[in-house]
Amino acid sequence: MVSPATAVDDHLNEPIPFEFLCPITNKIMKDPVTAADGYNYERRAIRRWFRKKRSSPMTNETLTNLEVRPNDDLRNRIESYVREHSEV
Repeated sequence: MVSPATAVDDHLNEPIPFEFLCPITNKIMKDPVTAADGYNYERRAIRRWFRKKRSSPMTNETLTNLEVRPNDDLRNRIESYVREHSEV
């Protein structure tokens, strides 16, 4: 059984830390960005979300700032994790 803080990916031989998953897609992020709500999302997923809604996917609160910032630290940690745990 997978703990609530992790998920499993078919290409990885270990559970994935929850923070590496996009809360919109529930998939491991490749291009994580931080939105004005303080949460991290996959760039393409949050852009699609903002085209339809002007709210936080996590809190449902209205956002006046729809800009996102790259989260390079998280991207680097995800890439390192994937390299170390990939089934090759």
